Amino acid sequence: WVLARAQFYRGAIQAEDEEAWGRAYLNEVLAADSLIQRHFYWLRRQVRAIPHAAGERVLDRVRASAKTLSDAYPAFLNLRIKIHGKPDATDLPAVRQFLVTHEARMGTDNAAEARRLIDDLTTLYAVPPAEVVRRAASDLAPTSPVAPAVTAFTERLDAGDWAGAARTGAELMIRARERALEISGGGGRLLLMDLSIAAEEALFWVASNWSPGTLEEQMGLAEALTAAAYGSGFLETWEWDILRMRFPSEPVTTASLKEVIDASRSAVEWGIGLTNATYGEVVRLFTPFEPLAAAFLDDVLRSSVLLPLGSAVSRLADEHARQTGSNTRIMDLSGGGGVRGLNPGFAHGILEVVGADAEHIDLVADRIYVMDRPPAEMKPVAGIATVTEGNAVSHVQLLARNLGIPNAVVTPEVVTMLRAYDGESIFYAVSPGGSVLIKPASEMNEEERDLVETRERADDRVRVPTARLALDHSELTDLYALRSSDSGRLCGPKAANLGQLSDMFPGRVAPGFIVPFGVFRAHMEQPMPDTDGSYWDFLRTAFAEADRAIASGQSVVAAETVLLERLTRLRAAIEAMPFLPGFRDELDAAYRRSLDAPLGSAPTFIRSDTNMEDLADFSGAGLNLTVPNVVREEDVLNGIRRVWASPYRERSYRWRQKYLLNPEDVYPSILILKSVNVAKSGVMITTGIASGRRQDVTIAFNRGVGGAVDGQAAETWLLTSGRTELLSPAREPTFRSLPSAGGVTTRRTAFDRRILSSEDLDKLAALSNEIRTRLPGMPGMHSEGPWDVELGFLGGEIQLFQVRPFVENRAAGSTAYLQQMDAAAPRPRRSPNSR
Repeated sequence: WVLARAQFYRGAIQAEDEEAWGRAYLNEVLAADSLIQRHFYWLRRQVRAIPHAAGERVLDRVRASAKTLSDAYPAFLNLRIKIHGKPDATDLPAVRQFLVTHEARMGTDNAAEARRLIDDLTTLYAVPPAEVVRRAASDLAPTSPVAPAVTAFTERLDAGDWAGAARTGAELMIRARERALEISGGGGRLLLMDLSIAAEEALFWVASNWSPGTLEEQMGLAEALTAAAYGSGFLETWEWDILRMRFPSEPVTTASLKEVIDASRSAVEWGIGLTNATYGEVVRLFTPFEPLAAAFLDDVLRSSVLLPLGSAVSRLADEHARQTGSNTRIMDLSGGGGVRGLNPGFAHGILEVVGADAEHIDLVADRIYVMDRPPAEMKPVAGIATVTEGNAVSHVQLLARNLGIPNAVVTPEVVTMLRAYDGESIFYAVSPGGSVLIKPASEMNEEERDLVETRERADDRVRVPTARLALDHSELTDLYALRSSDSGRLCGPKAANLGQLSDMFPGRVAPGFIVPFGVFRAHMEQPMPDTDGSYWDFLRTAFAEADRAIASGQSVVAAETVLLERLTRLRAAIEAMPFLPGFRDELDAAYRRSLDAPLGSAPTFIRSDTNMEDLADFSGAGLNLTVPNVVREEDVLNGIRRVWASPYRERSYRWRQKYLLNPEDVYPSILILKSVNVAKSGVMITTGIASGRRQDVTIAFNRGVGGAVDGQAAETWLLTSGRTELLSPAREPTFRSLPSAGGVTTRRTAFDRRILSSEDLDKLAALSNEIRTRLPGMPGMHSEGPWDVELGFLGGEIQLFQVRPFVENRAAGSTAYLQQMDAAAPRPRRSPNSR
């Protein structure tokens, strides 16, 4: 793709040779039933990209030529943006006029490129869209089940019935897809793919050149383009079956308008997610040595039906905002069609639009980041906006929600617009109902300035409790003997609550044991190499000196820099720490007692479980280390040291420091749990995160082990009374599995089948009800819920891995300013311009 222009510089291989190879290749891959069923989107993109004499993709060439000209001659940038964003027939006279005005100073090569662009635009708009479709269907048998759809579409195009053309064009694309799945043989499937692509280009033309006159027509266009997104492969069949039921059949009201917006916006987001899942890995591979590759995903999306669909959603969102008084505003963009709020909160800081892989960006605490997806090991920042949400219950999202860090999902178009403000100081707010405000800091009003200043002065940190620590307890205790009341005494809440669950749900919790706080503290009392004291002395001294430096007037940044250097040294020392005499034998005895296997033979997870997790006002989700599926004795021993050292990583420290008054009093215990190679796993939150209703349940799952928690693009459901709602399908192309020899293997998957069946959802709903009813009354359980539960399915039965209170930042959600952003919608009414 990066070298697309090379196709015009042919040597020994001519166009005919390329097209012959393309036909042979496409016939071969399209003949594979498993590929056409599981990877329809990818195959259709292959057909679109590979030359095979099916008619030229003039639209693609127009886009490439506009970009080439803009890169070489920046004065063309505004026209390029127009051609890429809102193409229509006015582009041809505009480019002609541009050439007349600039030819004398743009250079011979650029002028030649402009003429090529004019020729392509002439071709694009000279051939009526109906004729494009007829040519693609010329080899279609008259008796084909697709033929009537071709006739219906072309007749409406010829008649100028644009509303009917939008509907029948989408129907043709769906019929072509469904027929391609039904027949066998690569040749017939290739013909249908070419026809589908021609229909998409014609539908693209309709959407770009037709301005619906009524709100009813606008809603109909959005519904048709959503159907076309399914025909293009951006949605799987099971996803479309669910999504199309969300479009209302009732008259145009404010409520039905919102339903159309939500369903169409879901199609855009799911389609973007599928594109990222299909091409994101290879784009990230190519970008470091060829930065042009970074633009590939945007080019794919903007040359597809998702572009006019996104525009249609934005127009509808603007109308809904007008009707309801929504306060969503992104700089100069009102209405918020490309934005959806996730976590409520507000922030003031420097905007940074991340153009590279965020996993390798050194995030700064006082900045507001716009990125493709949040890194799994994200440090605390002022605010986040992402193109791909990942999922609403990942560790990163839960920590952001806990700390009141505003977070929203945006479209690539919004990211492009925000690039113009990169490096500027902005104000960013997300309301509890999902309204979003991003504006220059210079436009902040007095109330917003007071909010920011009050937050900067506020000290709402909490103290880690240490009074109940039983540091004299050094016995490696069986998990099944623990109860919630042992949290903060022998171990952290992870093991204590899991022991409680093992009593409540026998057979659903894997066996294991803990290495309690007391064992960690005893090891920390050993002399630390190259110091005058113990590991514990070094830790306490490092924090005390940082406090003294700040008290003496040194900057917090300078003091923290020194402290982090010392914590890095401490962490390295702990990872090489010798074990106390007898500890290895005690560990072996615990393996034999709890797991019925000697040390070094049973696959286990080594999980951190500190006393700072799951406090009343702090979650701590995912801050510390889990070492997965270790078997060998050496790996187990090294894993224990690494988990003990993990609270002193920079990321863990920064999240704790933001919320805790005494971060030096963090004690890690360790939960050693038998590995369970589940088929699917994820997180269940016993409240409605998206809906805001406490009686709802939010569920996010992926295939394999460790699903959803690491920011994966998970299959997410909202369970309400009597019904289920798909919030998003999975978009993670790989999943993890646990081999019996230890370690983790990665396997590829597809999205043609849902992860959670209706029976699975029923089982999860029943479990949620039981946890809500029984868990709050257990001794030592100091929460009434809601609950954050990690779990999976093994052989169709639920396995429980963790339960913790679900902690939200109530201040962010209840701030009067943020609540004012969610103006109450009026009662549903017929729109005055509907018919």
